[in-house]
Amino acid sequence: MFMNEVIYEAGISSQQQQAAVELYSAAYLKIEYCASYKTLLVNWSGKTSSKELRNGYNLIREALMDYKPQKWLLDIHKRHPISKEDQQWVFKEVFPEILRRIDRDLFVAVVLPVTQFHALVGGLNGDEFIHDNSFLILQHFLYQEEAQRWLNQMHDFKLAASTRVG
Repeated sequence: MFMNEVIYEAGISSQQQQAAVELYSAAYLKIEYCASYKTLLVNWSGKTSSKELRNGYNLIREALMDYKPQKWLLDIHKRHPISKEDQQWVFKEVFPEILRRIDRDLFVAVVLPVTQFHALVGGLNGDEFIHDNSFLILQHFLYQEEAQRWLNQMHDFKLAASTRVG
């Protein structure tokens, strides 16, 4: 399990404060789970070594397995660039494993500057985001608030579609 879980008020948006459970906190990484939004919140900042990055994503995997949220807000706009090798490891190892283990659609809202988005996803063919009938749907945003709105909309659309089919 994670470090001491502490419930406190975390700002998902500046206008609406929501209770979140802090799962992990370090100078370069904060992982929280917001039960009211059923969203895993991940904030990276500053420079991270390859070891810190990989350990951090292992903690994220653990949180996703424990809470099994369909929505994940990944804020990396304050993180320094990482090596191409580490970036490929995240997309080709971490994301596919999470998708296989959760075994349902996963919506990931990534917050980062526009100038970094192409470098982040360049070279991917999309197969990393498909497992059986489940998809990892990745969308880029400039702000957490718009990212959370999109996550909620995608979840609502998915819910509405499944009730029509079922």
